[in-house]
Amino acid sequence: MKIRTAAAEDVLQIKPLYRQIIARLAELAPLYRTDCEQDDEFIKKTIERESSDILVAELDGAITAFALLEERETAKLAGVAPRRYAFLMDICVDEKLRGQGVGSALLAACEEWARGRGLEYLELNVLEANEAARRLYERTGYKKIVNVMRMEL
Repeated sequence: MKIRTAAAEDVLQIKPLYRQIIARLAELAPLYRTDCEQDDEFIKKTIERESSDILVAELDGAITAFALLEERETAKLAGVAPRRYAFLMDICVDEKLRGQGVGSALLAACEEWARGRGLEYLELNVLEANEAARRLYERTGYKKIVNVMRMEL
């Protein structure tokens, strides 16, 4: 398996993986997630922007996983420490390859991406209902920092 930075010509191979993650999130959180297609332009612009990248995992020439990373800064508010960090917006491993170490390898590459930019930490959000993803993150050293609570009205 090879992990590399995505290029514009990878969009067509990234889109089916986005279908998997969007459909899964819509299943897990149907009240605030919808099943839809990811826009080609969104993927292309993410690849082109200096402050973001998509890392892809290739196996036998096919893209089998991706991670979308953004460089961010903490809010400039009283009492908030100024920090530059990486935010893992999306990550998906082809459902046929889950449980084979691809996700762990991709997370390690995300950490290297953040270190290479001099960022202080890597942050992500995960749905409480996404148990498999939570187990992966916990197994690789991620810690719960904040609980977001919601009351449906």
